[in-house]
Amino acid sequence: MEEDIINIRREKMAISKRELRIGTIIERKEHGFNLCVSRKIAMDHIKEFPRYYTDKKYGLIVMEKKLKKR
Repeated sequence: MEEDIINIRREKMAISKRELRIGTIIERKEHGFNLCVSRKIAMDHIKEFPRYYTDKKYGLIVMEKKLKKR
């Protein structure tokens, strides 16, 4: 589990590598930014809500699937 966490020293918080990887991919597809910009956007989202992309009830992936069904 320890290798699945990235420690952000300046902000003293831990971010899941999996969440960051998924977020970076989504942001890159969504906005077409380069890898660094996409990663920064994903990190900003994850800082506000640690499971921003993968939360089973409110995460971005689930919410977009619900919208597509409409």
